[in-house]
Amino acid sequence: MYPIKPPLEIFYNSLKIPKSSVSQLYTGLDLSVNYKLGTDEKKVLPYITGGIGVGSIHESYYTAFVPVGLGLQFKMAHGSFLHLTSTYRAEA
Repeated sequence: MYPIKPPLEIFYNSLKIPKSSVSQLYTGLDLSVNYKLGTDEKKVLPYITGGIGVGSIHESYYTAFVPVGLGLQFKMAHGSFLHLTSTYRAEA
């Protein structure tokens, strides 16, 4: 009989607290701005994004972070767009 493996689990990791050995709730809230590198008339428009945010682990540990990244805006129809964004959250 083969041993049963536990499901794959991913934990939040911070330099300031040890890695968790159990599942914990992580919540985050951020405010970001996008700097477009062109006008909305283009079909595909690259942009830079940045902001500030706060994260919480199980409502007992709070940390500030700065989300920075790049994105693409795709023009779908008149006045509607699809955004594809990739960010890195630098922890304070």
